[in-house]
Amino acid sequence: MQRRLERDTAHRNRKIEEIERSHQVRRSQYRHYYQPHTEKADVFIDQSGDGFQVLDIR
Repeated sequence: MQRRLERDTAHRNRKIEEIERSHQVRRSQYRHYYQPHTEKADVFIDQSGDGFQVLDIR
């Protein structure tokens, strides 16, 4: 979230309130569409920050 705030306010001329509202919408979509399937996932990848890391392989 911090990375998006810095990038979007500096380079895309967006307001913090717009970014936070967008983030809340994405969180809602995550909970509705993605989270229910996590029990069936074989691999979990964290893409937060500037990189990614494999969190779990089942």
